[in-house]
Amino acid sequence: TLVNRRFEQLWQVGVDALAPDALPLLRERLLAQVAEPQAVRDALDRLRGDPEAVHAGRLELLDGRVVDWHSRPSLRDGRPVGRLYSFVDVTEQAHADRALQQRLRLETSIARIAAALTSPGELDLDGVLGELGRAVSVHRTYIMHFRA
Repeated sequence: TLVNRRFEQLWQVGVDALAPDALPLLRERLLAQVAEPQAVRDALDRLRGDPEAVHAGRLELLDGRVVDWHSRPSLRDGRPVGRLYSFVDVTEQAHADRALQQRLRLETSIARIAAALTSPGELDLDGVLGELGRAVSVHRTYIMHFRA
């Protein structure tokens, strides 16, 4: 097991987990940081069982960071002799992508609401309220009329 300084910074696992004979400790400290440890554990087990497998995935960490990870076999004379892993912190990009998707959903909902409010015929108020609730991610929406 060999890691670089950036790996240490990204995962903050402690020097004791980086010793060549500490692979189980390193694995558990990594798993303790991800939002879905069982899914990662399953992927690691699959990779261990198939030395020629290639993997790419995204990890959501408990502290809000997002990490893309890739794994491929390390080959010698065309035969797998180990495995290479790479991890890239993509938190900023992932958060920007989420914000853009939310913005697009909101704009789409606003367009639907505007179309419903300006279309001829009877107003589908339940439909408008449902669309508004989906747009702002709430379960219930209301229109209240107060008389002064």
